[in-house]
Amino acid sequence: METKELMKYDQLSPFEVKDKLIELAKSHHERMMLDAGRGNPNWVTTTPRHGFFQLGLFALSEAERSFTDMAHFGGYTQPEGLKARFDQFVRDHAGTAGIDFLKQGVDYAEKALGIPSADLLLQFCDAIIGNHYPVPDRMLKHCETICAAYIRKEFGAGRPFDRPFDLYATEGGTAAMTDIGMTGPHDSVLGVEADLAIRRMRTGMPVRFATAAGGVRLEGALVTCDPQTGRATAIEPVRVPWPRA
Repeated sequence: METKELMKYDQLSPFEVKDKLIELAKSHHERMMLDAGRGNPNWVTTTPRHGFFQLGLFALSEAERSFTDMAHFGGYTQPEGLKARFDQFVRDHAGTAGIDFLKQGVDYAEKALGIPSADLLLQFCDAIIGNHYPVPDRMLKHCETICAAYIRKEFGAGRPFDRPFDLYATEGGTAAMTDIGMTGPHDSVLGVEADLAIRRMRTGMPVRFATAAGGVRLEGALVTCDPQTGRATAIEPVRVPWPRA
């Protein structure tokens, strides 16, 4: 594509650019289009999934080392000799899809990130089996280190990015509500007089909407935080009717 042609897309939104790229890709029928979509791609990467399932099989073999006299039962991963057993598992399954990927990942974590292989394997085995639920209350320690290294690499764009930062999927001391309510007239359908909104949905005919006026209130959430740690210590809903009594 010529530079002049590319300049046309400079003023488009990301979604418009995405649609244009899909249109261009579909115009080349001799090629397969890989579409990442919006969280729903039309493809999967198979190698890491093979590695994931091999990790699961290794973790199961570790669980089965306990309760050996009980069928269908297993126990927690035992740290003693874990790395040696993993190395043997890799040798026994050499050539199996995912094994090389798994071994390379464990080796990389130790050599490049300083994470002892035995510690990483213990954490990974416990995680994939589901031991100790609901602990931890945040991202696993070594997963945080790995993800942080990835973010530094991608966002650093070749520039130094050495400042420490917290990274977590879920964090102890975080407060959340699934729905804090709605500020506005509650006797409504999304703020519109209910009978008008229902008529529009039932008939499919145009209806002039009018703002509802019943049950007006202010809603939200009040979060109390520890000033020393910055962590949430409490959360409660706030509902203030209007006009106030």
